[in-house]
Parts: sequence; structure tokens; C-alpha cells
Amino acid sequence: TLVLDEGRIASARHGDLAGADAVHQLLERPFAGSFAFSHRSGATPSSAAEGERLDVVPTLREGMRRHDELRRASLLVPDDASLEATGRPPTPVPGESDVDFVTALWEKSSAGATPLSAEESLRVDSYRVRRAVVHWLEEGVLRLGRA
Repeated sequence: TLVLDEGRIASARHGDLAGADAVHQLLERPFAGSFAFSHRSGATPSSAAEGERLDVVPTLREGMRRHDELRRASLLVPDDASLEATGRPPTPVPGESDVDFVTALWEKSSAGATPLSAEESLRVDSYRVRRAVVHWLEEGVLRLGRA
């Protein structure tokens, strides 16, 4: 659900995601569907988790960039790829400041979780999971599991 008010995104929800993460996920993993515009008078609903209203163009531009990067990363690490640790310690993921997310993702990935199962259980947008996993593959701390 996207709520637009005065040319800005006032509220966004996609499953458990809210705000910019929800908009990005809609663009990262598009699906067939339909939409409808409806008019609501009065105050626009907002969620404390979403924070400020989002500018439409920069938010969509970032979502499209993430979509492109996710597609490239998915070629290296498919949704159903099993992963395993190489024994080397994980390296920081550039641009990722959520230590709890990175720790949880490392635990799942190094134990053999697929990227898709990690996305679903961690309830974050797909791009963040795949970007971290590809980073760790490139750094040599993870490798694709053997079939």
C-alpha cells in the first residue's frame, strides 16, 4: 500500500516492511497485480516506523538501482543457493550500519541458509541480503555450498 499526499509518499507498506524499505521491495521484486486510486479526506495515516514523508523521485530511483543490482547479484547467488562458511571471519558490509541485521544474516548464511530464506526470516528488503552475501562471497568468507 502506498499513500501519496501532496506529491510525497506519506505511508508505504509491503508485508512486514514499511517506509522506504517497502517501496524498494516493491521495485526489487515486482509482481503481477492491479492497483486502484482512492481518495481519502482528512489526515493521512502514517507509521512511526516510517518517519518523514518520502520524496517520490529519489525513492523510486533508489528502488530501481537496487532492482538492477539485485538482478546482477542473483546471477551470482541464486535464490535457492546454499551457502557455507570458509572458516575466515566475516568482513563488514560496506554501507550497512545495522549490526544486528548483519550478525543475524551471517549466522544464517554461514549455516547454509539460502538467500531467499534469509530474506523471508529477517524481514528486510531483498537487496540488503543479497548485497551482503555477494560481498562475503567476493571476500572469500562464504562460498556456494556443494550440491
